[in-house]
Order: sequence, then structure tokens, then C-alpha cells
Amino acid sequence: MPIDDVTVRRAVADDAPTIAGLRAAAVPYLVMTAAGMRARLVGPRAETGWLASVHGTPVGYAVHGSATDGIARGTVVVRPQHRRLGVGSALLDVLEDDLIAAGTSALAGVADDEAGRAFALARGAAIGREHRFAVADLAAAPEPPATPGVQILPLADVVTPRAVWTVNAAAAPDDPSGLSVDGPYEEWLADEWSSPDHALDLGVAAAVGGEIVAFTLVLADRERGAIWSAMTGVHPVHRGRGLARLVKAHAFRAARDAGLTQAFTANDAANAPMLAVNTWLGYRPAARAWSVHQILDRADGLRH
Repeated sequence: MPIDDVTVRRAVADDAPTIAGLRAAAVPYLVMTAAGMRARLVGPRAETGWLASVHGTPVGYAVHGSATDGIARGTVVVRPQHRRLGVGSALLDVLEDDLIAAGTSALAGVADDEAGRAFALARGAAIGREHRFAVADLAAAPEPPATPGVQILPLADVVTPRAVWTVNAAAAPDDPSGLSVDGPYEEWLADEWSSPDHALDLGVAAAVGGEIVAFTLVLADRERGAIWSAMTGVHPVHRGRGLARLVKAHAFRAARDAGLTQAFTANDAANAPMLAVNTWLGYRPAARAWSVHQILDRADGLRH
């Protein structure tokens, strides 16, 4: 039952630890530290965020980025024990009002569980593709396969990030989820490569003839002992050689040797090749999520 004592205010950088804690409580499969959240709230590409409280206690947050082609990506997260109290609606109202005022035509996001899916439907959003969260025990990580002619190197040893971005730009459009980042180099460099959570010592690239042809990016929360497989890409010309399995296995071993214990990831439910790689790595299903899409009516300021 909705309650009256829900307050929503704009989030600031100092709210980052609180927001990261709320996210971990609501979606434990995702990996994001306070430093990573702070980076999203400041700087030239800062996201806009709000923090919701009940009786003075923070219980949820919402953020959105800048729109591209009229569509903005956004997130609403509410601590599980404070759902169905009107917190999510209060957060989504201010988020949508902000986007409508900026002339944004649609909001895209991910419902991270069944409750989120039901909430999105109740708000009139369209439900899109299904995604699958998975978890793996790094102590049981398989040994990387032998691949003659392929050089493995930590991303920390990559001289220029642009070489990795080039493979990312070639591979990301083939992700059926549509969630892989494939924007301009400068945006990718700021948002992905330079994120405080991006673990250059754990991510891995594969090179053939001195040219990077595959990679895997890893986000790490070392206090939790957890990693997130942020993106794995193989250049289309070099697919079919087991390179995705190779780089991810080396990243698993690096994370295990660094003392981390759990790995998390998510994939489109129809991405059979990557699901097969993750099964080989030891990932097991943990939860389901869904893409959601909400049209924002700019003409009359109404939400649909």
C-alpha cells in the first residue's frame, strides 16, 4: 500500500556509497562500487539521479543518461523490503518529467526481476527481450585452452585502448540484446575503459600477428570479492576459433589468483554462442531480466 512519507531529492556525488549499497541490496548480481557510481554522477557525461527516502531512510534511487536519437537509458531501483509503497512510482515520475522537459521521446531500461517487470507493465511500458543473470565460483574456474598462434595479454599491457575499441565496435552490433556499448571512441573511453570499476589487471585481450582480435572487460568489487563480465568481443573475421572462451578463461584465472571468489554476468536469452561459453566456464542461472521501453508524450507532458 502506498504511503505518504516518500521524499525524493536530486542525488549528488556524496550519495554514491548509499546508491551503490541500494543497488547491491536490490540486484546483487550486478557489480558497482561507490567509486564507480560517483564517476557516473560527476563530469561532462554525468548522469542525472534522484534519491528516495521513507521516514528519512534512503530506500531507492533513479538515474538517467543523456538521450541519443530521442531515447534515454534509465534505471529505477528500490530496496526489496520497501517495494509496493509508491517509492518506484515517485522516482519514475520525476525521472520521466525531467526527460519530457528535455524533449526526450522514449525511456529504455532493464527490469531486473519479476517484480520490476510487473512494475514496468503497470506503468505502461513495453516488455522486450529476456536476459539471464548467471553466477560462477571462481575457485572452480577451468584452465584456459591452448590456442597456438594467439598471444594473451592483460588489458593493463595494451598500449592503446583504441585497439580494443576497434574490436568492440565490430562486435557489439551483433549482440542480440542491444545493450552492448558501441558508441564513439571518446564516449567508450570515458564510460567504459576509464570507469573506476574497470579492472585492467583482470581484463584480457587476445592478439594474432600483433593485432588485437578479441577481448573481455571485467568490472571488479574487490571488497565483495566479485567480478562482472562487462563485455566480451571477438572480431567477426576471427570468430569460430574459441577466442571468447580463451579470453574469458584467462580473466577468470586472473581474478581467482587475485583473491576474488565470484563472477557474475548477463546475456540475452537467445545469445546461444555466449551462453555456451559461459556454461563451459561454470556459470549457472541466477535470475531473469527484461528490456523495457517507455514512450514519453512530449506534446501534452503525459506519460504512457
